[in-house]
Amino acid sequence: MTRSDLTQPLLLPPRWETARLVIEDGRSPDVSSLHAIFSACAYVAPWDDTFREVPLADLVALVNRSQTAVGEDYRFKLQCVREKATGEIAGYFHVSHGAPEPHTVWISILVFHPDFQKQQYGRETIDGLCHQLLALGYEAIWLKVYLKNWPALRFWISNGFTKILKYEGDKTMTPSSYAAIRLERKLR
Repeated sequence: MTRSDLTQPLLLPPRWETARLVIEDGRSPDVSSLHAIFSACAYVAPWDDTFREVPLADLVALVNRSQTAVGEDYRFKLQCVREKATGEIAGYFHVSHGAPEPHTVWISILVFHPDFQKQQYGRETIDGLCHQLLALGYEAIWLKVYLKNWPALRFWISNGFTKILKYEGDKTMTPSSYAAIRLERKLR
């Protein structure tokens, strides 16, 4: 199905599956697990300040924002990634539908607990997400990755995010300098 007008974007279904995973909308009871997953990835913070310490209340707000679906927040969706075999939350992601362009989806975060990393769950999630978004009529996925975050760069590039849309950051290199690129993966 394709749509020429995505002013009211179609959203990911509340529950969908891949071979080994169940992906479903985040709910209030999931917040503690989501916070633990995010906190377990704090080792990335020196390379990517997205992973600085965040209060539990911030994740509560994100889950609530995803559940309320009003106004511009209608475009925002947080989904948990669970292992089918155990039901345990392995990771989560959040996206904005139809933003920053009408036919694109913006991935603002994809994170897996270290215990679930290096098992191809990230690749399986991205492949499933691409399949879902293509069926909804989206044409591309965008995201931002910090250049100091080599593991993330390798992950995203190996998953088809190979077009650089924009560079942003400091003009000089220092230990605290910031640099990131916006990447795109076409779905068609």
